[in-house]
Amino acid sequence: MQNKNHLILVNTLSYGGIETFVLRISQQFVGIGDKVTVVVLTRNFSPEIVSEISGIAKIVFLDQFLDIGALKISKLPIFFSVFSINRKKLRVFFDQEYDHIHATDSITLIYANLVKKFFQNAILTCGIYHIGEFMYDVSPRLRLSFWMNNLFKKSLDTRNIIYYNEYCEEVYRRVYHFEKSNNIFPIGVDLANWDFLPDRNVKKLKIVTVGRLVDFKTYHFFMLDIVQEVLSMGINVNYVIYGDGPLRSTLEKRVVELGISNTVQFKGAVRYDTIKTLIRDSCIFVGSGTALVEAAALGIPALAMIDGADLPITYGYIHEISGISFQEKATGQKEFSIKEKLLNVLKLSDLEYFEICKKSRAKAESLSIKITLRKFIELLDKKIDSGTVFEQYKMFELLFLVFIDLLQFNKKLSNIYNSRYKNTKIL
Repeated sequence: MQNKNHLILVNTLSYGGIETFVLRISQQFVGIGDKVTVVVLTRNFSPEIVSEISGIAKIVFLDQFLDIGALKISKLPIFFSVFSINRKKLRVFFDQEYDHIHATDSITLIYANLVKKFFQNAILTCGIYHIGEFMYDVSPRLRLSFWMNNLFKKSLDTRNIIYYNEYCEEVYRRVYHFEKSNNIFPIGVDLANWDFLPDRNVKKLKIVTVGRLVDFKTYHFFMLDIVQEVLSMGINVNYVIYGDGPLRSTLEKRVVELGISNTVQFKGAVRYDTIKTLIRDSCIFVGSGTALVEAAALGIPALAMIDGADLPITYGYIHEISGISFQEKATGQKEFSIKEKLLNVLKLSDLEYFEICKKSRAKAESLSIKITLRKFIELLDKKIDSGTVFEQYKMFELLFLVFIDLLQFNKKLSNIYNSRYKNTKIL
């Protein structure tokens, strides 16, 4: 097998699900003898994750190969920097050739197209790591939204689109009328770093979550009410929240209102490499995304929370769910009460609990990063043509449409960009 040279584009290198995935898949590529370059569009990064990635791969920041400096780009919408790519600087910071360019969202897909003009033999792939990523809202006739959706449809061969679960592919097939591809790549975990801990004990009654405190993660509010209800039943649980975000102060006020300040702990943001140690003594993990699977890998029963849910419901513990669609609304799967699912495990005997722990680990093994690596290798070996690369004039069209939308609709660019996460057609 011929070794490959990969170019991966990300918006930031802060601690988040996509960023830690880029770290893990880069480690896997390098582990089989491949080379990796990671392009970061902003200077928003965690020194720890930059240090980890730079130990195995080359990191290039967008402003390093532009004609405008970091200070100027930080004061402009990132869209505008598409006109400032310097060919000579590009050749200084990049390798001579790449076999594979991977975009991790809609904005990085713009730059992936620009960079591909210089590396035309590279296979262009794009991962959809949020179900709304290419669901820009076109209902108010936003020209930018049409342009972004068009970029997605025309700059990629649909066989090179990667979905993070089955329901994500189903939605995109329905909305964009794509053919079925079976490109379901789990956002895999490195099981070697998350060893099964056989000394789990249900009697500890510690429930833990890890994740950003943001509005679409509605389960954070539901969990506070449930904790109060469980306490009123005489079950002395502890609920520990790792993570930060704009909703933290609101959640803290709710804890005081419910009178559960002695039971709920807010620990704030934590480093990725410390999570294993912090959660290893917990009885149940609640949440979504990568952390959910990593908890299951430790043998912690992992209760999947549904993003944006209107009621305190769940599809169950991940070992009970068929496939890997754990956290989206309206998937058609059977729904359960979060409270009842928690109580079912809290009331188990030690032996019954240990059986659940083993099932949790087994489910995590089906989501190994090794499986993700194998699927990448298989896809790249097909050498599917990446479609039509958007030309420079299309980028000027982008700039023009941004200005028109801002003037006509008096909207902030960030509001237009974030419309994709609130588009009801994905339901």
